[in-house]
Amino acid sequence: MIDDYKDFIKAKFDGDTLTSRQIYEEIGKNGYEGSYSTVRRYLSKLAEEKELPFRESIRTKKNRKEIYGTWLLSMVQGKIRFNEIETRFAEYLDTESAKKLYRYLLGGSLRYRNRSITIFAHLNNISKSKIADYLGSNRTTVRGYIKQFETNGAEGLFDFSREGPKKYEEPRYKENVFKILHSPPSCYGFNRTTWRMEDLYQTMVQEDLSLSKTGIRKIIKNEGYRFIKAKKVLTSTDPQYREKLKEITSILINLKNNEKFFSIDEFGPFAIKMQGGRSWVPQGENRIVPQWQKSKGSLILTAALELSTNQVVHFYSAKKNTDEMIK
Repeated sequence: MIDDYKDFIKAKFDGDTLTSRQIYEEIGKNGYEGSYSTVRRYLSKLAEEKELPFRESIRTKKNRKEIYGTWLLSMVQGKIRFNEIETRFAEYLDTESAKKLYRYLLGGSLRYRNRSITIFAHLNNISKSKIADYLGSNRTTVRGYIKQFETNGAEGLFDFSREGPKKYEEPRYKENVFKILHSPPSCYGFNRTTWRMEDLYQTMVQEDLSLSKTGIRKIIKNEGYRFIKAKKVLTSTDPQYREKLKEITSILINLKNNEKFFSIDEFGPFAIKMQGGRSWVPQGENRIVPQWQKSKGSLILTAALELSTNQVVHFYSAKKNTDEMIK
C-alpha cells in the first residue's frame, strides 16, 4: 500500500531534486510493489497542495492577470524545472508528452513555444482569454491548439503536415484570382485603373475565398505573370516614322569605318543662375536657392549622339546657327 510510503515520498518531493520516475524507483528499492501511476497521482496531489497558497492569492488579489503573467513568464524562462512540471500535471500528461511540451517550450520556434505554453496554461486552469492576451493572439487560435491537443495529444499538436493540396494549388482559387485580375478594379468598387495586391486580397475575402497575399502571389507567379513597372519608350506622331527608322537602320548597318552618323539636337537658350539639386552642406545648414534671380546671361547646349558607337559629344555656345551645327 502506498500509505506506508507517503512520508518517504513527501520527503523526496519536498527535496525537489528527483523526478516522479526516480521517486518511484527509490520506494521500489524499499519494498513498494504498487504501480507507477499510483505514485504519480499522489505526487500530483502533493503538487496541488503546494500550489494552494498560490491559488488562494489568485482568488483574493485584484490583479489576477499579473499573477498569471508571472507564472507564464517563469515557464517560458525555464525557471520552473521539469520535475516540478511533470509532478504538477501528472494527472493530465504522461512523461513523454510532458517532456515533448517542455522541450518545445524552451527550445522550439515561436509556433512550437506558443502551442506548449497554451497547453500548460490551460492545464493550470488559466482562461483562454488570458492565454490569448499573453501570447498576443486570439481566443480562436488558443481554442484550436487546445482542441488539437485533446483530440490527438502532443503528437497531433506539433504535426504541421497538411493533407491534400494547399489553397493556392486548388483550381477554384486559381480561377477566381485571374477572374478578378482580368476585370477592372472599378467592377469591385476600387477607384483606380490597376490592381494592387491589397485590393486583390480584399476582393478574394469579399468573395468568400479567403487566401493569403503569399498564396495570391504564388498563383500569379506560377502562371508566369509578374508585377513590373511600365517601361517608357520613344514614340513619334510622324506617319512615315517606320519608313524613316528603317532607312536609318539600313544606313547604320552599311556604315564604313571612316564614316560617322550623328544625331544632333540643342537645348536652350537657358539662363545662367543658381540651380537646385543635391549638394554637400555642413550639418545644421540648409542650401537655399532663391526663386527669383537676376540672370547672369544665357547659353545654348548643343549635343550630338554618334549612333554607331552610342557616344555623346557636346559644347556650350551663345547662339544657334549653321556654323554651330557644323562645329
